[in-house]
Amino acid sequence: MQESVYLGLGSNRDNRLSYLVQVLRLFRQTPAIELCRFSSIYETEPYGVKNQRDFLNIVVEINTDFTPGKLLQCLQFIERKVGRINRGVWASREIDIDILALGNKIIQLPWLTVPHAELHKRRFVLTPFAEISPDFVLPKFNRPVQSLLTECQDHCRVKKHIAAEEIEMDWLTAQERVLV
Repeated sequence: MQESVYLGLGSNRDNRLSYLVQVLRLFRQTPAIELCRFSSIYETEPYGVKNQRDFLNIVVEINTDFTPGKLLQCLQFIERKVGRINRGVWASREIDIDILALGNKIIQLPWLTVPHAELHKRRFVLTPFAEISPDFVLPKFNRPVQSLLTECQDHCRVKKHIAAEEIEMDWLTAQERVLV
């Protein structure tokens, strides 16, 4: 049975936009993943370790019938395929894909926590999430995304970089495109 899943994507190395677009393309090419909608792309101040380049962040909604473990494996495979190098916690990265919510499930395993444990503390995730699904009630928090954003104590800068309606769908299907 297919479930609605919300994912947070971020990049702050090299051509940040290119990494995000590559992931969206791979989602569209993966038969078990249906890309439903995505937020605008936001440029955001780094969270945690500040002395690094600003991130580009986006939240996407997908439908999939993958189990949580299989979905995590798929997302980690996509990160590697796009070129992610693991540099440690809060380090700069080519791409990072986090499972924010998986339907109404609460998952607490050593290798996966859903909803994302720090979601409610991160404006850079809540802002794009609220853009596409403000009324989604996050299990565990039992609160809508918009409510969590309104009460978020994180004051890091989050600025719309590319509006969702300006994102060209052909970016997701084009074989080659130079993105600035």
